Amino acid sequence: MPYRQQLSLILIALAAVSLGSAATAQENNSVVLAREGQPVATIVLAERPTCAAQFAAEELRYHLQQVTGAVLPMATDAAPVAGPRILVGESQQTAALQLPGEPLASQEYLIRFLPDTLVLIGKDADQLTAVQYDPDNPVGYATWPQLFSEQGTCYAVYDFLERYCGVRWFRPGELGTVCPQRATLTVSGPDVRRSLEFKYRYAYPQMGSSAYEQYTNLWNWGNRAPAEAAKVEEVEALAYP
Repeated sequence: MPYRQQLSLILIALAAVSLGSAATAQENNSVVLAREGQPVATIVLAERPTCAAQFAAEELRYHLQQVTGAVLPMATDAAPVAGPRILVGESQQTAALQLPGEPLASQEYLIRFLPDTLVLIGKDADQLTAVQYDPDNPVGYATWPQLFSEQGTCYAVYDFLERYCGVRWFRPGELGTVCPQRATLTVSGPDVRRSLEFKYRYAYPQMGSSAYEQYTNLWNWGNRAPAEAAKVEEVEALAYP
């Protein structure tokens, strides 16, 4: 659940100008992810996925559940998967598809629709530690992708959720997250291969408040500009007097 608002307009604008995008006109393949609130697709990771890919897969599953009501199963590429699949992060299965093709540049990512296959991959740091995906437990934050580490697969997932599922993040917490409800979700579109213009993106909010909202950090990940927790209560007081 990306951490959803704190200087939202600034961060979204910064993300927009920091990345150059290329959407190529390819054959549009449709991939069914959920039908009538039941999972259809499986999220597939490498047997030893990167930290960024693990985190991205959890974020993808969370948001798709908010959109469709379905909890998509997860699997590794150690065995074949029946039905539609979502390949999150590079793996043996993406290599079998000869993807990403040209090597990914720093923080670059790729979204591709193939028959019964959605590919969401990016340039990730070679960090293979297990991710503890529990936004209510700050201890787990140390296992998430680090501040300026390569996490292109996370960018691929957030861009996909925004472009093709209509998800929006306006402020931290559930109130600021918009997930359009669709019990049946079929996605399709042209390839997106997006590369970096600004190497470092960061928000500099006022720090030092004793107030801490556990969702702020994750929201910043969702907006492609990781930052530390800010004075969320003051922001809320201004935004919602």
